[in-house]
Amino acid sequence: MKKRIVFIKELSEILGDVSVSSIRSHLQRKNFQAVPRPIYLGRRLAWSIDTIEKFIAMKETEAAELGKGSARTKGRPRKSFTQQGKERI
Repeated sequence: MKKRIVFIKELSEILGDVSVSSIRSHLQRKNFQAVPRPIYLGRRLAWSIDTIEKFIAMKETEAAELGKGSARTKGRPRKSFTQQGKERI
């Protein structure tokens, strides 16, 4: 069984709107929450298709779990009390 590998340009296409430069930036900062961990073939970065599929599946489950939680509000939190301790209306 042959393992198929892809290089950074193909990874960019598989992940969608992630550019090659942003992938390199994430890798430089060792941010493996944003891109899958690469393997090195000489000086070239490569990824196995299995690794990419596992990464995408993990992100899908994280998104599903985040959607199950309580509704989060956007923006700055409101103050519920004034300085005198009275409720704000």
